[in-house]
Amino acid sequence: MLKEKWKERFFLVFIFIILLLWMFIVPYDQGPDEVARMKVPLYLAKHLQLPFGGDPEVRIDKWGFSYAFQPILGYFLPAFFMKIGMIFKVAKENLYLWGRMATVIYSVITVYLTMKIGDRLFSKRCKWFFVILVSFLPMFQFISCYINLDAFAVMCVTWVIYQLLIGKEKNWNTKSCIILGISLGVTALSYSNSYGIIICAIIYCVYDVITCKEIENKPLFLLKKASIVAGVAFLVSGWWFIRNGIIYNGDFLGFKTSNIYAKKYAIPMYLPDNRGIINSENPTLSYMLFDRRWIHKTLYSFVGTFGYMNVFMEHAVSWLFFMIPILSLILYLVKDKNKKFDMFYFIMFIMCIITTCLNMYYSFFNDFQPQGRYCMPMLIPLMLLITKGFEAYTKKDNGALVKHLSYLVILISFYTLYYVIYGHYINPEFVYGF
Repeated sequence: MLKEKWKERFFLVFIFIILLLWMFIVPYDQGPDEVARMKVPLYLAKHLQLPFGGDPEVRIDKWGFSYAFQPILGYFLPAFFMKIGMIFKVAKENLYLWGRMATVIYSVITVYLTMKIGDRLFSKRCKWFFVILVSFLPMFQFISCYINLDAFAVMCVTWVIYQLLIGKEKNWNTKSCIILGISLGVTALSYSNSYGIIICAIIYCVYDVITCKEIENKPLFLLKKASIVAGVAFLVSGWWFIRNGIIYNGDFLGFKTSNIYAKKYAIPMYLPDNRGIINSENPTLSYMLFDRRWIHKTLYSFVGTFGYMNVFMEHAVSWLFFMIPILSLILYLVKDKNKKFDMFYFIMFIMCIITTCLNMYYSFFNDFQPQGRYCMPMLIPLMLLITKGFEAYTKKDNGALVKHLSYLVILISFYTLYYVIYGHYINPEFVYGF
């Protein structure tokens, strides 16, 4: 047990160092929308107050809206670090590194939580396979190195999943319900594409209470525990939506007001009516998915496409990653002879479906952006499903297959950092001469 703890600590330090390398190597504004997103924590650090979404100081010049219309809890930690940088007279052009440190911390917390989840679901070998799948996915490491809310959303989803396991383990005692409520409240203040886990958490909790033989008077128990979770979640997140409703004339989510500002201030090509497949010459789902290659681009960029989706991994390398879920599914169907319905894994599958549908909806109706990072909230559910597929076979081969696949994932990650990222941004001659 003590040896395992030290292994976990070493791994967390190692991941922290890897993410720091990404953070320092990737230049400023080589993460999608980093300049636009940095406006929010910079405002928080300078003024120590919440911005109005339409304030010119946070508004994005080309697009007309700002990210301050959306929940900004994830920007508080970057703002804190940037404020410290200001106190120490750090040059303005280097403040982004202080803000990026918060994103690195979010992802290290995510990796820590994956360890805790793995302890409760898998054998040691499968646990570490699961952790490596998450922490060494090139796209996960990329979203961990610049100022954004994707890493924060992934952390929140991971936290909720962990609390669901703890709640079931503790038979939904008051403490577990309170912490679950906190995690759901924080998730509500993260990113809208992570909201699927809130729906999944509700389904799972209700199902577990109804099917648990140890719980008597289920309706009263469910009402009591649901009130605790919902009450705490509202205390954590409700203030933001109430504030929105007050300052944006009843627009609790801020979407409508953001759209109004976009119509008023955006340059012509970025006006809301000029974005989204719905406004294209062929407003059909098949056109978006196939003709505009939404599926292709989203799949490859979920594994790893960098910069402004213009720095690519070799497709053959991406396909090494794609083979892992394919192999997982085959092994699950062929080798797992004890298949039975498990509500936990079912809601993980539902979470993947919801997140993908939200991404598709955004591209179709709002802004066509076929980017895998918008599917990153389903990272943990997806890797849980993949690891589950290998579980039965691991018992037969003593974990040899997942061990070698873990080495492959780590190798791909190092290839990406050195050849793709370092080679592109620091030493292009290395790439062209390879």
